[in-house]
This record gives sequence, structure tokens and C-alpha cells, in this order.
Amino acid sequence: DVTGKGYVAGRTVGNTTAGASTEYSGGSYGGLGGSRSGVANAVYGDYADPDDWGSGGSSAYGSTIGSGGGLVRLRAGQLRLDGQLLANGTSWIGQAGSGGGICVEVTELSGAGSIRADGGSSSGSGGVGSGGGGRAAVYAGDYSGFNLTNIRALGGSASTAPGAAGTVYLRDTNEALGTLVIDGTSGGSGWTPLGLAGTNWLSIEDLVVIRGGPTRVTLEHAGLAVRF
Repeated sequence: DVTGKGYVAGRTVGNTTAGASTEYSGGSYGGLGGSRSGVANAVYGDYADPDDWGSGGSSAYGSTIGSGGGLVRLRAGQLRLDGQLLANGTSWIGQAGSGGGICVEVTELSGAGSIRADGGSSSGSGGVGSGGGGRAAVYAGDYSGFNLTNIRALGGSASTAPGAAGTVYLRDTNEALGTLVIDGTSGGSGWTPLGLAGTNWLSIEDLVVIRGGPTRVTLEHAGLAVRF
């Protein structure tokens, strides 16, 4: 459990304050943090290879608690998971942290457990921003003994500024391509951007599944070309 072990409030990728969330905004990683005012930090990282922490929510107005989720990278022959792998952002009354990163590489995955890189929720009555979902990637030659719906990267909930779903990548290592899943079911209804800031081209060779009533997906910025 590395919940809240990522970048602290007011910091983002590179452990810097430059580009971090401002005012009443939650942290972002795979999905955007919610923003009642100010700007949430840009999304970052590779959906197929999560290797970074989640971002903290804004540290404005005395906020010091909303850290992002940490990073779990696990490699094994067989993994029977009946507990939980957690890299969630910190939930609290203020600007919450984003989910962190989880990367699992195994030959066989089984068990009744779950893998979660959810953004933290904000319980503040003023509607401050919750955290965006993180990034989770699972590689396995045999998934048959595990419920894949138990792998999630939900955005955090908030009364007016919810976070967005992060990314879940599933790859059968016997197949050439994997599946990128963006699923906001039971999470926040913020926006999940495709692509990264500072780029003008995005090519996704994997299958893409976008599902769930609250899920909203957009391009990271205008002018970005995307090929599926």
C-alpha cells in the first residue's frame, strides 16, 4: 500500500512546483484532477509502463495533505493476489492527490484481490478539486484466475470538481497487442486527456476501450493528431 506516498501537495512530475496544480485543483497523472479554480497539472507518463508517482493537489490556501499515490513495480513468476495493491491519492477535505503508478509483470495472475491507482476524493463542501486517476499496467501470460474489473484507476469524487479516470493497460504476453481501458464507472466524471503536453502526434497501436457513464475523454490539446 503506497497510498499517499507520491509527490506531496504542490508538487508534480520531477518533484517540482513548476507546472503543479494551483488554487482549488486536485493532482493529475493518468486523468486530470478536478479544478474549481486555477489549473490542474498536466497528465504525464506512459500508460503501458507506469514508472512515476502521482501528483499532489494544490498546496494553496494552507493545503498540505493531498499527496499523490506512490509507485509499485512487481515482477514474479506467479502472483496469487487475494489482498490489494494500492497506489491511491490522498483523500481529504481539500485538494486531493492523484492516483500513482502500478506495473505488474507475471506469468500467471490469480486470486480474488484488487489493484487500485485511484485519485483521492475531496469532501470539502466548497467543491474543491479531487485527484485524477493514476496509471496501472498488468502483463500476464494467464489472467484466467483473476477478475480484470478489479484493476482500476478511478478519478476521485467531489461535489463540483471531480477527478477523471486514469488508465489501465492489460497485456496478454502471448499476444502482440494489449488493451488500454479508460473506465470511470463509480468514480469521478472529470476529463481524461489522450496524449501529452508538448507533443503534436499520438499513435496508439493497442486496442482502446472507453466505458462507463461518467467517463469523458478528450485530446490533451488542440491540434494533436491521433492514430488508433
